[in-house]
Amino acid sequence: MNADLIQFHPLKAGADVAVVAPSGPVDRVKLDAATAYLKSRGHKVQIGQSVVKRDRYLAGGDDDRLRDLHDAFVSPNIQAVFAARGGFGSTRLLEDIDYHLIRNNPKPLIGFSDTTALQLAIAAKTGLVSVSGVTIGSDVDDTHMHPDTEISLWSLLYGRPIAPVANLEILRPGSTEGVLLGGCLSLMCSLLGTPFFPDTSGAILVIEDVNEEPYRVDRMLTQLRSAGVLRKLGGLACGRFVGCVAENPDHGDLNKVLADFVDDVPGPVVADLPYGHFSGRVCLPIGARCFLDARSDRGTLTAQYSL
Repeated sequence: MNADLIQFHPLKAGADVAVVAPSGPVDRVKLDAATAYLKSRGHKVQIGQSVVKRDRYLAGGDDDRLRDLHDAFVSPNIQAVFAARGGFGSTRLLEDIDYHLIRNNPKPLIGFSDTTALQLAIAAKTGLVSVSGVTIGSDVDDTHMHPDTEISLWSLLYGRPIAPVANLEILRPGSTEGVLLGGCLSLMCSLLGTPFFPDTSGAILVIEDVNEEPYRVDRMLTQLRSAGVLRKLGGLACGRFVGCVAENPDHGDLNKVLADFVDDVPGPVVADLPYGHFSGRVCLPIGARCFLDARSDRGTLTAQYSL
């Protein structure tokens, strides 16, 4: 059973924010650009001690990355926590996170890709809404962010009206309202069978991935189906699967794979949600209630989220 929904407080002008690295490290040049970008928006920036460390493919040891995460949430001055980048490593922290600390200090965790595991675990254990769509050390280019990503990110963080995501391809018509869950499909599958996978009953599940051949996406969706995840959903929103092309043309394409699973979802199914591993993706409030409308020619996803 998921924890009750907890909304974070709107970010105030000039507020302190933290940059942590629960997954891989970010190089100094990208970190400097990200820091300059956040400062240009009027925010003071606290950098976690492990952000530029390197332990193989990780930003320092598990204890280092966990300490930075806990410190960011417990600090009374910090109002938002940005993940520096994706990669791998967030799943290694899940068993040792102090979820009571996070629940008692609600603030937005902003991340993407590998941060999916961390955000879903926090949703399951605390009910805290997080923001998926940005890793600050990867999505800032020379102190700039793609305007589509930027608008949705700061609308969520500042408590401004959130524009509906429209013009979605309809694979199965209908409408539903439910908690928005999801992110990177491979990270979701890595949580199945653990206490960190949230209850998907009535949820709107968002899925995307990168550089996975269609047969691998098929395998992951089959795993979700076999685990009973798909039949519990209120709806399914497929993002853009970047680089998910078959090496052998005889193996077909991803559209055929997605079509094979439409009937496993009892509610509406849409595709071409502008969310995935590409520049200009929208940011989404994971754990918040949303409305998926697929009753006309094109679908719309609307976040019902007010701070």
